[in-house]
Amino acid sequence: MGQTNEVERKINSVSGASGQAMVSRGEGQVEEWAEPTLAQYGEMSVIANQVVTIETADIPNAFKDFSAGDTKEWSFVAGKTGAITAYADYSGTVAGTIKATSAAHGLVTGDIITIRGTVAPNDYNGVYEITKIGDNDFYFTNAGWNADAGASDWEMGAYLLPDAGAAGAYEIHWTCSLSEGGAAGSVVIFSVYQNTTNDVKINASRKFSNNDLGSVSGCGIITIAALDRIWFAFESDGVNDLTVRFMNLVLHEI
Repeated sequence: MGQTNEVERKINSVSGASGQAMVSRGEGQVEEWAEPTLAQYGEMSVIANQVVTIETADIPNAFKDFSAGDTKEWSFVAGKTGAITAYADYSGTVAGTIKATSAAHGLVTGDIITIRGTVAPNDYNGVYEITKIGDNDFYFTNAGWNADAGASDWEMGAYLLPDAGAAGAYEIHWTCSLSEGGAAGSVVIFSVYQNTTNDVKINASRKFSNNDLGSVSGCGIITIAALDRIWFAFESDGVNDLTVRFMNLVLHEI
């Protein structure tokens, strides 16, 4: 009585240190002591109303107004926006490119933006990875130069960026509740982007009636490489602004 039958676990007569666990490296492999592997994750969220300016129908609009959530081996980068006052053919310097003039834009080479507000035939709306020329201008690849489109706007979406060693397979989940202004009645597409590519399998869409507040969600599995940027965009077939009430986007390693 009063005795316990606990037996100390050992591997090759060696006891584990505090915090270590027995780990098997696979079938037929000898167990060893190691620190338990903890999953890596990233999160960004909205906990108060944020307006998404649509302006142009059927164009993705990067969402810049996330706030940082909980992260482990991931970094959160805040979004930003700016005005473009002029466009110019830049193909004489770099083939197939267009220069945009945007005062004090704050962008760096490799940033990814969406452009809205240009009108055909001078239509430069879309998703672009930019190259910085100077503090007040940058260029992007677009072979469709026609003429200066004049005033328009750009957004860089807030994004999650993996730290060194965080590459791998991840579950992604997002939820969003929002409403549409104006007369409503538009179909809105909700999109997750990995760099400049929309991961369509994680998209969702919803049609909004007048004064409707709706909730939408999506999920999937994606493979993350070093320096991948994960960001979110809204696209509408109307031109009414959207108000995001609450939103959360989570990546969790599997």
